Amino acid sequence: MEPVETITKSLHGTEIYFYYLKMKASIFIWVGRSPATLKELTVAMDLPGHTPSQSQLMGKGCSSQIASRIAEKYHCQVFLSCNIDDPTLLTDIEQIIKEHLEQSSQQWQQLAT
Repeated sequence: MEPVETITKSLHGTEIYFYYLKMKASIFIWVGRSPATLKELTVAMDLPGHTPSQSQLMGKGCSSQIASRIAEKYHCQVFLSCNIDDPTLLTDIEQIIKEHLEQSSQQWQQLAT
């Protein structure tokens, strides 16, 4: 997996863009439609033995639970900006993110180092 990746998926007839930026021990994931906006941003961190810590850095969004689950699974800091107004797409969006990370699991496991 490259340090920066962009993928496009169609969900219920809507084009959704996914932008992944891999950094040392962290990842930034942006999800949205065109034109690109940054309406909200959440950060989540894995705390071994505890529930992941999360904070909404800007805006009001629904990405905190998704960010927490990713942080816990990959033991890294996750910045997630989910700029989708339709909450019915969130389950599909989370599944796409997880599938993408699983496809590159060996490289994503290296985030913790």
